[in-house]
Amino acid sequence: MDNLSLGARIKKLRINKNLSQLDFSKLINVSNTTLSMYESDNRIPSDDVKKKIADFFGVSLDYLITGKTNTMAEFFPWENEFEQIGDGSLGQQSNIPQCLPSNYRRLGLSQ
Repeated sequence: MDNLSLGARIKKLRINKNLSQLDFSKLINVSNTTLSMYESDNRIPSDDVKKKIADFFGVSLDYLITGKTNTMAEFFPWENEFEQIGDGSLGQQSNIPQCLPSNYRRLGLSQ
């Protein structure tokens, strides 16, 4: 997770793609003045614009808004073990069955 604001994150993503404010504003169909206001945190983009920005840069809305990158391992800590099943390195000591119920409850998927 980074500590940037939404506007700073948008600006960072834009600069990393070597795009000017004018060029990027045209790509997401807003004025360059509006984009400047987003990047300086003087205006918050609508949900539709946030989605366009996230899609353009190939990031999740969660990352765009919060800076947090969620991985499946946060919700499914046994995910790494599935990769080991095929090569036999997991052996008989898998904790997959033990952790399933608690993770289902965490996600609101209890049976």
